[in-house]
Amino acid sequence: AASIITGQTAETSIATDDTILIHDTSASALRKMTRANFVSGIGGTNTPAFLIRKTSDQTVSDGATTKVTFDASAKDVDTNSDWDATNNRFTPSVAGKYYFFWKGQASSTGGNGTVETVEAMFYKNGSVVAATGMAIGFENNNGRYVAPLTFTILDMNGSSDYVEAYQSIYVSSGTPTIHGSSSSQWSAMFGGYKIIE
Repeated sequence: AASIITGQTAETSIATDDTILIHDTSASALRKMTRANFVSGIGGTNTPAFLIRKTSDQTVSDGATTKVTFDASAKDVDTNSDWDATNNRFTPSVAGKYYFFWKGQASSTGGNGTVETVEAMFYKNGSVVAATGMAIGFENNNGRYVAPLTFTILDMNGSSDYVEAYQSIYVSSGTPTIHGSSSSQWSAMFGGYKIIE
């Protein structure tokens, strides 16, 4: 009867061990279930997640594919302590699909530096899996920046799979540099998070 429900005292919150009433279709019977068990298969979180930035410049060779190093003190997010500061890579501790993003920040220093082409890449377990390239020139504008954005979705096994950020910078003059800054809007940054499936 409806009064079995409507006649009860109203609650404004539910504790983990409180029970709710459900209909078990396989048994054609009413059953009770704790709130904890009821919600265990619903929703999820986008973790592990991380975001790390460069705070200082990294000089590279013209046209060379170079692994990007990050400043461990500029780690804005690391929910599961999965960022490996020694090896500059992310090794998630939970298996699943992950969305990764990598904003390169390239410049050419010295004289009238000119950036011609920039490539930003993801490496998974030591091999390139995604890349973005930009062909552009800033003539006679030393200190100007080119910031390609690369993103991808990768399956990670939650134990040994790891992801790293790489960059190539081609210049017609000056010294190619992966730019870092104390200001987040001007620094190269690398991040990602687990997708809820």
